[in-house]
Amino acid sequence: MVLQGGDILSPKYFVPQFETDGTIDIIDRYVLRQVCKKFKEWKELGYPLYPISCNLSRHQISRPDLIYILCDIVDEYGVDHSLIDFEITESADFADVQYLIKVLKDLKAEGFKISMDDFGTGYSSMALLKDMPLDIIKIDKSFIDGIATGEPNNKDMLMTQDILAMSRHLGIRSLAEGVETFEQKEYLREWGCHYIQGYYYSKPIPITGYEYLLKKIMLGQS
Repeated sequence: MVLQGGDILSPKYFVPQFETDGTIDIIDRYVLRQVCKKFKEWKELGYPLYPISCNLSRHQISRPDLIYILCDIVDEYGVDHSLIDFEITESADFADVQYLIKVLKDLKAEGFKISMDDFGTGYSSMALLKDMPLDIIKIDKSFIDGIATGEPNNKDMLMTQDILAMSRHLGIRSLAEGVETFEQKEYLREWGCHYIQGYYYSKPIPITGYEYLLKKIMLGQS
């Protein structure tokens, strides 16, 4: 969320309230629709298209018509389903785990990607993880902060390596959140992390900044 003055407010300050009052469903669907509108616009402009993550709240997952609703929005704009990465949060407490797994498998069957955000901070068990049809595990920033602090092989470093090894064994790609230093990036590269996001590469940017980058890529500029 962008505040008056241009400052960006972290979702952790407002999403919990929306989850409590149920309006998170409306917001999630609005965001998905805006993403699809942009994909259609970028395709017409000839820009390269890359997957974008959209949140999938536990409230939405409980809807029996969820798959129909999501496909209807995406198909309205002619967007390839593989460009939409639905992101669930590990810290979300799902009452009916088997139903959650069924919904995720149905989404995968429709060609969507599935990611688990904040991995390592929530309620999921190893048994649950092996049954989830995940494409990407996003390792929580709280682990990344402990990398390259001057204390070799500290618990954060060891646990991050274990998470990366586990995801590799399960055939799930890994993404490290909140990478801020060259040293953190180098450790993660050495350990086989597939993707890195964080201030080391860029702070959050507005949509105009992202479109500028897409245009540069289209024109073959570095």
